Amino acid sequence: MQPMVCLARGTVMAAVLLLAAAAVLAAPPEAHANQISVTGSSLGNTTVIEVTNGMDVSMGGFSVWPNAGTIFLSFKTVPGWSGEQNQSNIEFVPDGPLEPGETAKFGIKSSIEAQSVNWKAVDVDGAQLQIGVATPEQIPQAVVAPPPVIEAEMPPEPETPPAMTSESTFRIVPSNPNTGSTIRVTGEKFGPNENFDFFINTDRLGGFTTDKDGNFMTTMEIPDSQEADRVEFKVVGEGGEERMVSLRLGSGESRTTGGGIIELSVSGIPEVAHRGQTLEISGMGEPEGAITSEVTNPAGVITNTRIAEINTVGDWKLEPLVIPLDAPFGKYAIKITDGRNEITKELTLESDKVIEVAPAKDRYDRGDTIEFSGKARPNQKIEFIVEDPLNKEVFSHNVDTDGAGAVKFEYKTTQNSPTGTYTVIATQGTDKEFIFVGLEQAPDIPVRMEFDKLHYKPGDTAEISFAGQAGEIVSLIILDPSDNPVVLGKVLVDNGEGDKKDVSITIQPDGRATYRLDLTGYGNGVYSAVVKKGTSQSTETFTVGLTPTSGDITINTTKTSYEPGDAILILGDTENPNSTITISLSDPEGTQVKTESSYSDKNGKITVSTFRIPPEPKAGMWTVEAKSDSSSAKVEIEVIVGITEGIVVSVSDVENMVGRGDFITIQVLGATPTATVQLAIGQGDVTIDELAIPATRNGEVMTPWYLPDEFAPGTYTVDVTSGKDEASTTFTIK
Repeated sequence: MQPMVCLARGTVMAAVLLLAAAAVLAAPPEAHANQISVTGSSLGNTTVIEVTNGMDVSMGGFSVWPNAGTIFLSFKTVPGWSGEQNQSNIEFVPDGPLEPGETAKFGIKSSIEAQSVNWKAVDVDGAQLQIGVATPEQIPQAVVAPPPVIEAEMPPEPETPPAMTSESTFRIVPSNPNTGSTIRVTGEKFGPNENFDFFINTDRLGGFTTDKDGNFMTTMEIPDSQEADRVEFKVVGEGGEERMVSLRLGSGESRTTGGGIIELSVSGIPEVAHRGQTLEISGMGEPEGAITSEVTNPAGVITNTRIAEINTVGDWKLEPLVIPLDAPFGKYAIKITDGRNEITKELTLESDKVIEVAPAKDRYDRGDTIEFSGKARPNQKIEFIVEDPLNKEVFSHNVDTDGAGAVKFEYKTTQNSPTGTYTVIATQGTDKEFIFVGLEQAPDIPVRMEFDKLHYKPGDTAEISFAGQAGEIVSLIILDPSDNPVVLGKVLVDNGEGDKKDVSITIQPDGRATYRLDLTGYGNGVYSAVVKKGTSQSTETFTVGLTPTSGDITINTTKTSYEPGDAILILGDTENPNSTITISLSDPEGTQVKTESSYSDKNGKITVSTFRIPPEPKAGMWTVEAKSDSSSAKVEIEVIVGITEGIVVSVSDVENMVGRGDFITIQVLGATPTATVQLAIGQGDVTIDELAIPATRNGEVMTPWYLPDEFAPGTYTVDVTSGKDEASTTFTIK
């Protein structure tokens, strides 16, 4: 702080004006620990107060008041703070809390030279942190630096907007106030961060400061001694400029027709709300008065303030309040006041997602076990599918939620797992959510889409849900059964109108978006929806107008025996092409483990690759069944589980190996529970990769192994060691 410069410019108030250009500063090193430090400097009747938050909690406000015989006339704040003068007190409020170690400055002009200033600091909840008295250091008037030096050191002054213009306006709420009543004064299009006084006729009622946009809202009290007559309300700037509103004051007598007083009431505030929800808040109050609403978020910051007038019969209603899509979850306080009475109600903002599951952290290292937890509908199964960065399914598991809806599951990575973003698809009934986590890097959120169902009738409207990075714009293209783009609208071109074959969709702040696709005019068949983000894209299929009767069905699987975690590829044919099919997988006791809707394509072919043997299945003969109306077909597969002695190793997914990014699934059974199992993959005498993976409590290991960047066709060996037990198997890449 350099008041000497201000003296050289020859004006007392320049010290205050200098503050308006100062940002919140870092705390000086001499600030005492765990207390608020308040110092000051005075030059005549101008005092500069410097406040340093030396405590370990955030400061949410700062107020000052003079000693007897002194009156505060005006004040200045730094950007990021606002102030309101009520009687002799001045209350300073930050846009955001003053964090530990931060400093702010204020300027105060008083009627005489201030010998001391009383002050109080509060936290973000309004609770007192500390109270004290600051004794400003008096700066001698005689010390003046030479003007040439001063001017050389002074930076060029920015152009300051005028305090008032022809567009500056203010209004009084209510518009017909009474003597002795509390009024709200609101204004707009004044100079930013300017100090103003408020008068009724020639009597000053108080002062205030505009915000950074030149707007203000303050509360004033009309004295009981004021006569019920036409008066002039004035907003007066420091330079003498003013704006005036002329109103007639009422006598303050009750205007209720029944002679009674209408008590303040409020309705329309629910106990629980969700992002995007619209609140219709209304109530009753004293006729021809006004109410003010304030919304305080979980951090204690006022995020919304509104005013509504009470009509002649006592009714009031706020403008609809829409909860932002990026509003933080937690408890909100909504305060309604008419100046005399107030009502505060709590509202809890919760997610409207049925499935709320997240990883313990966003980024993991190779070999880590990724832990997921959250909640969903209680006492119901939830399916988790893990896809690697190449969108290949590497794990699936059904987990039961408990009575409170809590759920947990884990996915074990290996030293050979590919780096990138893994996607977890959580499904419970008709609800589905996408969860993203990074391996060896922060997750790069892809865009995923989901249709509300698979099969539609011509003329239906398909609802497509998107999940991705907030704010991203993605492109949606629809391909018909012949893979030609479908026209989604018209667009202006150089020669008139042309066909629009894609639509742009913006992901909202909550990471979601919805698009409704009108299927009027769509022919029967299987369609593809392609969503693109930059150079990446993903595809989902949906059908329109397929027949529910397939005729004769035949299905097969690519293998007859499976082990825990194995993927099942189901192939088949139908007599009638473009028909709806339901595929189910049942365990040896006849319990359906999974059921999905599917279809046969225009050639009558069935291809389903979304089924997988659970990690801990029952041994025996399982059944895959395809049904369409009265037609059905079944195929049995054997699931081999566990051994009594020794260990067994097996591999699966070999038939899908074609090159880089492909993987086999290695499974070990009969290992020592929770002990580390050593795996070595080699070709001939050369060891290509070595893994060390802890077994489950059931003595099982299951892990994907990805083809290295450079590989040669031929026979590979997997050697496994668990304590003194050893086992090996081979697989061949053609």
